[in-house]
Amino acid sequence: MTHKPWFLPAACGLLLATLPAFPADKTDTDALTTLRQSNDRLVRFTLDNGLTCILKEDHAAPVVSIQVWVNSGSIHEGNMLGAGLSHYVEHMIFKGTPTRKPNEISRTIIGLGGKLNAYTSLDRTVFFTDVPSRNWKTALETYADAIVNASFPDSEWQREKNVILSEFRMGEDNPSSCLQKLFFRTAYSVHPLRQPIIGIREIFQSVTREDLMDYYHRRYIPDNMVAVIAGDIQIADAREALTKAFSSFKRKPNPPLYIPAEPRQLGPRFVRQSGNYAVSRMVVSFHTVPLSDKDAPTLDLLARLAGGSQSSRLVQDIKETRKLVHTIESESFTLRDAGMFSVSAILDPARESSAQEAILEAIASLSKTAFSKDEIEKARRMMLVGTLASLQSAHGQAASYAEGEMFLQNPRAAETYLERLQAITPEDLQEVSRKYFRVDNRTIVILGPDTAPAAGTLPAAMSQPSTVTKRKLACGVPLILREDHRLPFVYVCAAFSGGVISEDENTSGITQMMSELLIRGTGTRSAVTIAESLEKLGADLSAFAGFNSFGLRGQCLSGDANVLMDVMFDCLGNSAFPTNEVNKQRTIQLAIIDSEREQPMNIAKDALNNVIFAGHPYRLNMMGRKESVSRLDQAALTDYFHRQAVTGNMTLSIFGDITAKDAEALAEKYIKRIRADRAPARMAFTPKPALPARLEKREPREQCIVIYGVPGVGLADPRRDALQVLEAAMGGMSSRLFETVREQRGLAYYASTRQRIGLDAGLFTLFAGTRPDTLPEVERLFREEISRVTTQGLDPEEIERARNILIGGQEMQLEDNSGLAMSCSVNELTCLGYDYDFTTRQRIEAITPEQIRLAAASILDTNKLAISVVLPEKK
Repeated sequence: MTHKPWFLPAACGLLLATLPAFPADKTDTDALTTLRQSNDRLVRFTLDNGLTCILKEDHAAPVVSIQVWVNSGSIHEGNMLGAGLSHYVEHMIFKGTPTRKPNEISRTIIGLGGKLNAYTSLDRTVFFTDVPSRNWKTALETYADAIVNASFPDSEWQREKNVILSEFRMGEDNPSSCLQKLFFRTAYSVHPLRQPIIGIREIFQSVTREDLMDYYHRRYIPDNMVAVIAGDIQIADAREALTKAFSSFKRKPNPPLYIPAEPRQLGPRFVRQSGNYAVSRMVVSFHTVPLSDKDAPTLDLLARLAGGSQSSRLVQDIKETRKLVHTIESESFTLRDAGMFSVSAILDPARESSAQEAILEAIASLSKTAFSKDEIEKARRMMLVGTLASLQSAHGQAASYAEGEMFLQNPRAAETYLERLQAITPEDLQEVSRKYFRVDNRTIVILGPDTAPAAGTLPAAMSQPSTVTKRKLACGVPLILREDHRLPFVYVCAAFSGGVISEDENTSGITQMMSELLIRGTGTRSAVTIAESLEKLGADLSAFAGFNSFGLRGQCLSGDANVLMDVMFDCLGNSAFPTNEVNKQRTIQLAIIDSEREQPMNIAKDALNNVIFAGHPYRLNMMGRKESVSRLDQAALTDYFHRQAVTGNMTLSIFGDITAKDAEALAEKYIKRIRADRAPARMAFTPKPALPARLEKREPREQCIVIYGVPGVGLADPRRDALQVLEAAMGGMSSRLFETVREQRGLAYYASTRQRIGLDAGLFTLFAGTRPDTLPEVERLFREEISRVTTQGLDPEEIERARNILIGGQEMQLEDNSGLAMSCSVNELTCLGYDYDFTTRQRIEAITPEQIRLAAASILDTNKLAISVVLPEKK
């Protein structure tokens, strides 16, 4: 059987309709008029069983094309996804019916002077036969019997299974097939497009005849199919024959099939797979739109312009002039619910790096250099003429009508498509380039030889990041650096000591408000100007604030690092806190405070914090108090900012695709905008809780919240690591606490632990969301768990799991340069040091079970408990 190419033709995402040949001097408008007139003869009707039927009378040649399209491809296999059922069923359709023996179907059609074939694709299975018009009724009867009454004989299904296993082996020897599979499983993480059409060998081998029959009976139903007859027919005659041929086809339930949507890609993907190949094959692609989207024709035209012909930009530049590739083409691939724009090339392995760089530069230029009117008109005419010429046959007409009907519910969809194609402007082409050809939306896959290319020819993206280092700028600010050239991004974080620990009752919430306003206007830039200057680069700049620090963090393409630093340090050194922006942020923050009071957990936490951190700023909510936030104005914010945002109170991290030398030069250039001064003095606070304590409050809510809290430790406390292991072991869905309270007893929706470690004070909690009637039992289990970990300690399995959680979390953090830059900056501001996270494994592995038990016993003292409970109001 034949198979649909894995990318549709570059010229179109839809097989367009046909019409009789038209004179070469006809204008495009005349061509479209002729197409409409031809399509006016189309007849569409639905049988009583739900089968959609389309007829087209065309006596240009004594030929008839009969096609049956089934809305069933590899993406529709549900709980058997990856088994290749659609493809397997396609093979079995011609293997006999109750009245026809295996091979009788194909012998009959061929004996009539016809041709028959079928293909399975991602979203369809198509059966077609083209026969002399004098024999079309016999061909239709034979074909309908095969599709409606396939019997899957015992003697055939296992034999065909072996045939498909041979096809697997053929595919493994076919570089294009291997590239297709690599591409789809890299570009898609959730959507079933990531599974190959033929299936996965191990899953396929487990398929039974019952699996095939079940899938066939579920998907091959009348209202999931389209039947088309086009060519040398009489409409009334064909309608009668089609109705008769499918009269025994009974209607069945057709429940909707859930196909998970692919989430938006949030970062570039790169995979290189090696094997016994003589050349390299590369695909650079971007997620785009489904077939029905208004941008689909524009992307089709862009594909033709970029790399769809010998005179296109990519071919002329990268192949003909620079000779970096043997072949190159671009394609726009669209299905009902997904699409990709791809540039594919075949090249010498030694040129992978230079070709990749050239392709990415060319793609980036599509949004910057407009296509000329002549280029567009030439490409548009090529698409129009090529499409119409290929659709002069009865087969082409049938395919066009069937595809339009199945995927756009309009057999004449080609007319609308061509009209939209004519309306595309140079600005439209640049707009779709900007919209979809983003770095975070990019996937690159390469299939190449086992031996790595010569030194220096691998993409810079393949190099490994350096270790984190620290330098001192001339003004004394610590500069933390990490070179990572895997991707063309630079990440910057400027952090300052401060946060909630620098606030009191009168200024509560000031850090949060001030940090948010840092990017809302400077002496030279408005909030809109700041946003626009970054957005046009695809860059990002955001504020953060916490209990011990605040600052700005940003990221951009490495070529835009200078612009990002200019904007960022204008905000840090020259923030104006415009009154209108202050008023807007105050309103937002007050609304957040109100919304937090709607959550029983927040009410319980605030009550607990006021007891545990009595006399300490950590008792304050990060968002502040309504009374204090209401009083914050431009003068107060400016004064606080000028005291905190000074060189002596700051660290700076620059990570990513930039050399240490260039990063330091950039930092020295812009750090001069920060006011040189010492860090403001910080008062030492010692919480003075009155313990034990029990706080109960009733709220007009349904939940019951209980939190057990004890004073914890500060950052410099030697018990910190042991308590982190304890927290990881006691918390989460695999913990003994969760298993007992939630899974075994059903006493609570959630039950876990959380620790807060501050500069000089901390908090350790056990908490649960439960019901008033189960509250006593939950509290009893809390106390039992406290008694267990403080007397017996954790068992070995709990400790091992907790270690894996902590070490694994840190290792995963190494992938996130943005988060890592912030973590290193904030750690450097405290007693921990910039490289603290990098010592996680050795610190956590060194903790002994006894150290954990002793740390637990030292803080989990029931005489030091503060218990905060929020109950529903009495009814």
